[in-house]
Amino acid sequence: HSAAKYVAENSGILFNPLFIYSHSGLGKTHLLHAIGNEVLKSRMPNAKILYITANDFVEEYIKFVRAEKDNQSIKDYFKKQNLYVEINGERCKVLGRIGMYHISCDVTGKNVNIKDFSQSIYYMLSGSLSLALDYPSLKMICKNISKNFALVFYDAIGKFWENTKNYAKAVQAYDKAAHKTGREEIFYQKIGDINVKEDSIDDARSSYLKALKNNPNSKELLTKVATLTSVYYENDIDTAIDCCNKLLELEENTSQIYYELGHLYLKKEDFINSINAFKLALEQEELNPFYHNALAYALVKADQFDEACNHYKIAIDQNPDSEWTSIVCQALASLYHKVYDDIDSAIDMLRNAILLDKTNDDAFVELGDIYMETEDTDSAI
Repeated sequence: HSAAKYVAENSGILFNPLFIYSHSGLGKTHLLHAIGNEVLKSRMPNAKILYITANDFVEEYIKFVRAEKDNQSIKDYFKKQNLYVEINGERCKVLGRIGMYHISCDVTGKNVNIKDFSQSIYYMLSGSLSLALDYPSLKMICKNISKNFALVFYDAIGKFWENTKNYAKAVQAYDKAAHKTGREEIFYQKIGDINVKEDSIDDARSSYLKALKNNPNSKELLTKVATLTSVYYENDIDTAIDCCNKLLELEENTSQIYYELGHLYLKKEDFINSINAFKLALEQEELNPFYHNALAYALVKADQFDEACNHYKIAIDQNPDSEWTSIVCQALASLYHKVYDDIDSAIDMLRNAILLDKTNDDAFVELGDIYMETEDTDSAI
């Protein structure tokens, strides 16, 4: 009772975590609820508090590991200011501080680092109050300590070689770490980052794909694979498209992803899907001039000229940058000239392009060509 009262009044200082174990019917659940209620009532009325049984928590974690469930729900557990796990049953008598730290790193994708790892051990040994521990619990804790220590050890070696610019040694260290720890998603990504620094694009992509295989929901890895593939591997655009589609499942703000996806479909000359992607981007950012310009270009490629003109006009009206808008004016002028044979509108639009950017030589040349067509030689010259 005294320990529970102290935790309610001083959360996160001592007894963090607080372990309570006893036979059933002696008040464990009452104490946990009392702590949460007291925190909400007296100290943090807006605190986010979660109460869950250890069995339910472990079930969620197993589903996450097996990739049977979207990981957002279990990620949310680690955003709470107070997390109360009721230990009940032989299957999971005690969930250790190191165990929770290891699971949180797994779920959130956080890389283990020596500062956080040391802090978690410190809390476990000096800042927690355990009212019961048994052999299986100690075995689990020791296993997690050993696993995380290996991660920290190899990570430190690799960083040392990186800091000394000895990238070959760093790659060797990280490659060994990937095999020794089984955390290929961490260490192959580090190898990929080094490969990018060294302009070894093939090796970088290969490393990122290995990491992605072990962590298919990593938004960072998906972005890196999609970017490298779209820039350097035009014959494998489908891989970049697959990465973008996976990112759409994971991200909340998807307008930029749809924008990139639209450009990937353009490279494949899949104009219908490209148009649809740009339109989906515009549903979230209706006045984004870059999205309107990209959609207009895709519509031109699909011979949908009237709609393309409308989107070019919207992009021009937004005018985010004079040089950029000058080029868009030039594109619209080309439509007026070559598609609609509207010489006057084309001339007006090219004049606008020149007013916006007097260094736009292409606009001057195109305007001169139109004057030559109309036999206005003096204006052309």
